[in-house]
Amino acid sequence: MKLVGKEILIDLGGISDSVEWKQAEQEIELAIRQVDWPVGSGSFSLFAGNGPNSRHENGVVPIKEMFLERLADLDWGREIPFDPYLEISPGDFDATHRINGKVFCVEWETGNVSSSHRSMNKMVLALIYRLMAAGILVLPSRKMYQHLTDRIGNFDELKPYLPLWRRAEGIESGLLAMFVVEHDSLSEAVPHIAKGTDGRALR
Repeated sequence: MKLVGKEILIDLGGISDSVEWKQAEQEIELAIRQVDWPVGSGSFSLFAGNGPNSRHENGVVPIKEMFLERLADLDWGREIPFDPYLEISPGDFDATHRINGKVFCVEWETGNVSSSHRSMNKMVLALIYRLMAAGILVLPSRKMYQHLTDRIGNFDELKPYLPLWRRAEGIESGLLAMFVVEHDSLSEAVPHIAKGTDGRALR
């Protein structure tokens, strides 16, 4: 899989210049590049047919799982609570890594655009509460979206809301970013990536 774009929305307190961020960034990029389909092929090829109903052929959860497995190999933790001391938590982070006392969190989008908003808002709250140094949402490009579960959150659909997150108040230090990913190629010769059975997953 390839990384086709980075959007830095918040960068305060010198986090982007820190050695800890550079390590976290490199590990996230490496985990993205190591996601392949079919597994073991060394490249990420999405199934794409030529028929009138050939859009949105592939599921998304297995892609996320492959990414998280790669991060786990680099000592990232999975499904880490937002903050165990909050009475009401916005939910767990997909992956978290503590480097020299600084916490870095990643969310990989598998839901619709509302899910993308929740992920971004959760990371903004974590920055406000000083619970992490940086949060990254990984999501597909519009080009990739066409071959994934219908209505999956994607970068182009979130673009109109970027000014809202850029202007988040109450953050003294921290980094908030989106990493945009895409397939290496399309093919009718590779298997579909399995879909789930809830919501719009089968569409």
